[in-house]
Amino acid sequence: MWQDAVITAVQVGFLFALLPTVFHPEHKPAISTSLLTALGLYILAGTFATLSLYFSAIIAALVGATWSLLAYQRRRLDAAKSVLERPHG
Repeated sequence: MWQDAVITAVQVGFLFALLPTVFHPEHKPAISTSLLTALGLYILAGTFATLSLYFSAIIAALVGATWSLLAYQRRRLDAAKSVLERPHG
């Protein structure tokens, strides 16, 4: 189905666009942004699967996992920052 190919190609582009953010040591989106985007993508993955758009479903799940990874990275950065900013004494 041509729609599956088009949706898959666009999502692969989105996935590659996220890679610089994933690999940057500090620049990460807000946790809420990452989690809401991941949730939406997981819902889309399920929706695509019910429409038999299996490649789209797989890639949507992968992009969702990437956004979940960004949320995890942001949380780790925030936790490290709070430890460094904690007064010692």
